[in-house]
Amino acid sequence: MYEQLKGLPYEDLDLNDGIPAVELIKRSWGVFFSDSAVFINFLVYFLILMGASAVPMGSLIVTGPLLAGLSYQYLKVVRREKIELNGLFDGFKLFGITLATYLLFGLIMFGGVLLCIVGAIVFSIWYIFIWYVIVDGERDIWQSFVKSKALVEGFGWEIFLFMVIIGLFNFAGFLVCFVGVFVTAPISMLATAMLYDLMCAHKGRGIRDPEYIRQYWEEQRAAQAPTQPPVVGPILDAEPVEEMPPRPAPIDLKPETAPTTVQVPPPVKIPASVSEPQGEQGDDDDPERTT
Repeated sequence: MYEQLKGLPYEDLDLNDGIPAVELIKRSWGVFFSDSAVFINFLVYFLILMGASAVPMGSLIVTGPLLAGLSYQYLKVVRREKIELNGLFDGFKLFGITLATYLLFGLIMFGGVLLCIVGAIVFSIWYIFIWYVIVDGERDIWQSFVKSKALVEGFGWEIFLFMVIIGLFNFAGFLVCFVGVFVTAPISMLATAMLYDLMCAHKGRGIRDPEYIRQYWEEQRAAQAPTQPPVVGPILDAEPVEEMPPRPAPIDLKPETAPTTVQVPPPVKIPASVSEPQGEQGDDDDPERTT
């Protein structure tokens, strides 16, 4: 039992007595049926590959990034971390690295086939963990191959037996009208992810050592996250504050000079009744004179 694997579905397993391939498949079986996102990610992966194969060199371009994204998802789920349905496309954040790794792996396997297929078997054993090494923090393409081979050292025959059991398991799924592959293939990848963590713990390198910086992916997400626009209007989800901050004192805008006063004259008093002035009386106005 490895201390750093405490709390994981395979915390009680030990590699001192060999690789428990059947037990890893059993543990992966339980993980597969406990999270529907495992199946959905593999289904989307398969459909994208089928669509890309209709385009010239399409599958050659997208297979590497998709394999990296799927390996990252499965490595997270066996570590009991939350996975997202769009996490399959995280491999495209390292498009250049994953594409070059896939092409280099293809060339190495082709060279192994030329060596009477024995070389291809040996290379597939050495580099079984390259995708998990990359998504766990390694950014050097060749070092991912070197570190995968270093993890396998001393377990060559056990890894070969593990791959044979995994192959028979997938062949059984293929016999079920090919539909069973959609169950056996994800379970096989989950078992490989568990074995990768066991190998790291057994070698004393650890799955959370600085050499394998899984926080790189979170930094990539944070760097590409859209910035929040300024809030206009009331903030509905703001946290309440215990004490309101003091209001600033009003600004006293006093004039530099006192305004000049305007002298208003007193109002003119108008008498209530005014008599008309008496004019001179003429001859016609004398009442004593009569004609």
